[in-house]
Amino acid sequence: MSEIILLNKNKIKICMKEEILRRNCSNYYYKNKNEISKKRKEIITCDCGKEVTYGSLWKHRRTKFHIDFFKRGEKFPPQNYRDYEF
Repeated sequence: MSEIILLNKNKIKICMKEEILRRNCSNYYYKNKNEISKKRKEIITCDCGKEVTYGSLWKHRRTKFHIDFFKRGEKFPPQNYRDYEF
């Protein structure tokens, strides 16, 4: 019986820690919302040569263009994307 109570206390402690983390993350987001938004809108050049926003970089890395670029073993991005063979 004491083991069950101990397990339940540990579960409660874990739940409380998770709740505190959630609050801290949301507080951080609301305090730094403008900076986070600016960072996500920042335009960067991917390794394959395409310009994408920082917020959509992971989505871009799953595109056919990005995957095929590295499958072909190209070292430099094409100068004109219309010349790219899909």
